[in-house]
Amino acid sequence: LCRLRFGQQYKRMLWADMIFFQGEGSIVDDSCVRSLRILCLPFLAKHRYNKKVVSCNQTIVTTSQTKSILKNVFSTFDLNYVREPETLNMLTADGWTQVGFMPDHAFLSVVQGKDYHLKLEKQYFCVSGSASIQKYDVVAYVTAIHAIRQQYELEPVFLASRRSDRIVARTYKKLFSNNVVEITSNEAPSIEYLYRILANAELVIGGR
Repeated sequence: LCRLRFGQQYKRMLWADMIFFQGEGSIVDDSCVRSLRILCLPFLAKHRYNKKVVSCNQTIVTTSQTKSILKNVFSTFDLNYVREPETLNMLTADGWTQVGFMPDHAFLSVVQGKDYHLKLEKQYFCVSGSASIQKYDVVAYVTAIHAIRQQYELEPVFLASRRSDRIVARTYKKLFSNNVVEITSNEAPSIEYLYRILANAELVIGGR
């Protein structure tokens, strides 16, 4: 089943000396243990082919029904790292011993070159979309954004890395004001540009 599901990725796993299981936010509900999609390759690599498996950049949000399953699977990996304190605290409280803290490496990035500034009269905060934006109450989301704008006199700057993210800015414009800045991945000249925009913001809100 794993070979059929993953194809070329399965072959790459066979050739590898070590497997890095880059999790991000994939362990978020019971579906992670009900399908082949997430855990199958690293589990097979470890138990069928005796590969070194390092699980990193994980966020784990799960129910009590799946906690024991995940603990049994992850405890067999050689190293486990989570990316935020909430997950670390939850797992250590549940008795996980083979788990450490490794923040997302984006926070270790060193920004060099030109310092970019948005031409805004006020200070600003950034708003991104989310991989789960279809589950959001977008009207409630942008209403909260507008409340922050009014309460703290900060200008919202909308960031969109995917087309689906743009619904946030569109909804805000429809309900409140067209006078906002929106930056998409097509418009940003470089990753350094975005680093500077984020670094100069008073706060950042979003699911990415």
